[in-house]
Amino acid sequence: MENTGERSAERLALEGRIKSVPHIKEVILENFMSHEYSRIPLKPGLNVIMGPNGAGKSSILLGISVALGQTYTERGERLSDLIRRGKDVARVTVVFNNSAHNGKRPFRTINTDTVSIARYLKRNGDYWHYVNNRFMTKAEVEHLLRQVGINPNNMLIIMHQNMIEQFVTKSSVEKLQMVEDAVGASKLRERIIDAEAKLNMLLTEEAGLKKTLEEAKATVEYWKEEYGKLIKLRRLEAHRVELERELAWSQVIALENDIKKIEDKISSLVLEIEDLNKEVEEHGLKAGTLRERIRETIRQLRWTKNQTSEALDDLEKSIDGLIDELVEEKVQEGIARFKIRLTESEMRKLKSQLSELKAKLASQLSEAELKGPRVETNRKPMEIQEDLKILEVQINSLGNVTFSQCRRNVPFGGC
Repeated sequence: MENTGERSAERLALEGRIKSVPHIKEVILENFMSHEYSRIPLKPGLNVIMGPNGAGKSSILLGISVALGQTYTERGERLSDLIRRGKDVARVTVVFNNSAHNGKRPFRTINTDTVSIARYLKRNGDYWHYVNNRFMTKAEVEHLLRQVGINPNNMLIIMHQNMIEQFVTKSSVEKLQMVEDAVGASKLRERIIDAEAKLNMLLTEEAGLKKTLEEAKATVEYWKEEYGKLIKLRRLEAHRVELERELAWSQVIALENDIKKIEDKISSLVLEIEDLNKEVEEHGLKAGTLRERIRETIRQLRWTKNQTSEALDDLEKSIDGLIDELVEEKVQEGIARFKIRLTESEMRKLKSQLSELKAKLASQLSEAELKGPRVETNRKPMEIQEDLKILEVQINSLGNVTFSQCRRNVPFGGC
């Protein structure tokens, strides 16, 4: 009687497990291989399909695997080869039972008593899935099936008639993985591995804590040394801040001096241009006077017809002399004008430099003001930069000071 009760309890538990796992209620094949339109109803448990060769038995299993997204196509190299001859589109549909058991459905994200997964195949190679008449990608279908523990590419879930040889050649590890995947134990193995990893991590942490406790005394001495280095570092850093402020203002002073020199040079050039303009004006006046004298001498030549040859020679010599003087004045005037152009060109360059220096001064002045109040120094920026380099060497010689991140000047517990 006890054995009978135990068997009844085991049977009830098995029936409950069967109800909680989705089973295929029906397979529908349309224009798929030898089937034009076939509906194959199935029941929970073992289903046996019999028929003569060529009746389409293996097509049913192949249709299930294709509908669920299996990559294996058995007889056809492409999915389009599975379409019935003379047809352009095929559809395979697998209908799962999704009735609730103890308030839970196998497909928990779908609130219907049945779940139909349909796959459409086209002759041009296109294919797509519909789940309960809603489009889904292949990845979404695979994710949906994984939620109920179905992997269509597992030989132990779908094994075609010529897969026995492939299964036999699999290694023991691969077979074990297939069994675990088929019975839903692969996640259990993952949880065991994760638990083992966590345990190892805890053991490692324990060993690390013990080692830390053993090194406590040495660590106290280390922190004392670090605190001493921190005090020195803060002193050096304070000095560096002062040097950086002095450097910033020395650069401002250097720019101000450069600007003053250029402004003085521009003022000098302005005076030089004024002198040159006066020189041009003087040479121009002299050249005008010489032109009038030349014209007057020429008029004398025209009016005097009874002059002796000696008088005529004197007039010609006078004209030649006047012309030479006129040429000299014009040459000097041209030289003066050329000097003006050169001076004006130089002045334009200086004004451009002045504009750049003033812009640079404004920028440098902003940076210097951020460093602190103005520092009047006679030292050149290069001298201060050399001091900063020496200071950086001293700071770097201290190495990484752990307490450098502290903000309170206390020896311990200040970070």
